[in-house]
Amino acid sequence: RRHTRYGTVTGVQTCALPISIAAPGYASEEFEIKIYDIKQGEKQLLVKTVPDTFTANGPTKGYYSVELADIDSNPTFAKQDTIISLSTSNDEIITIFQNEIVINEGEYYAIGEFQVNKPGEVSLYAESPNTDPDSSKITVLGATGEDDEIGRAHV
Repeated sequence: RRHTRYGTVTGVQTCALPISIAAPGYASEEFEIKIYDIKQGEKQLLVKTVPDTFTANGPTKGYYSVELADIDSNPTFAKQDTIISLSTSNDEIITIFQNEIVINEGEYYAIGEFQVNKPGEVSLYAESPNTDPDSSKITVLGATGEDDEIGRAHV
């Protein structure tokens, strides 16, 4: 329960609140902040990798994040510590340093890293009970700038 000059907020509801900023010597600004309600809480995982394309002679370490999201892909906080199982479609192309990560209660994401080993395409998968899984594709290009495994498949 929070008291504001616009009233008392007792639950999360979709609304827009006006915010005003003023400072001496500057024109005041007013803008809205939109607050959305939670749509059925933790419904899916979202996986992102950075970068998602590597070259054989470039960096060999990448990072991934796994986020908890509602049905509309908006971030949502974990109600309790949430264990996420991780796997890849090909452990020879990249190595993940842990098979599980935890999104701590009150957080909405966790971050990990992976090692690039050789050219090819691989998917990083994230799964957790009671949420839809997700994956992210990672491409490692060979010295010629092509994915060696894909290039051989088309020859």
